[in-house]
Amino acid sequence: MLAGGITVLFIASIVILLKVIPGPHSRTDYLVIGAVATFLSMTLLFVTLLNSGVPGAEKRPLPPEESGDS
Repeated sequence: MLAGGITVLFIASIVILLKVIPGPHSRTDYLVIGAVATFLSMTLLFVTLLNSGVPGAEKRPLPPEESGDS
């Protein structure tokens, strides 16, 4: 599911950027378009993984602090 969403975002961003950047396209234009599409895809992946939670990473209660006033 996540891979499909990232793929759709990648392809959509390439299509949009090809329409937005005026032609004729040079090799540098294609490099920039690919870099921006990759950046957006990896940002989506990173945000999704951060928000999904990692199994076994529940917060444990902190041990009670010991006072040094003995």
